[in-house]
Amino acid sequence: GAFTIPLKYYPKDWCGIEFRPAWYRIVEKMVGDYDISASVGQRYVQLRGGYRWMWIQGEGRFNNGPYAGLSVSF
Repeated sequence: GAFTIPLKYYPKDWCGIEFRPAWYRIVEKMVGDYDISASVGQRYVQLRGGYRWMWIQGEGRFNNGPYAGLSVSF
């Protein structure tokens, strides 16, 4: 399981930004998984671009990088 508090701001129905932090524990280490993105589109289909990074207790950051794609929801 993970604890998360997603924050979304959509000033218009067709565009917005999101920040999705999540924290969980794996093999006795805390993991922070952070995602910030912008999206444009309609209700069920959005183009999304953002940046995601992770932090593992005692190891620092890894798997950092940008992403882009198409989200389909229903």
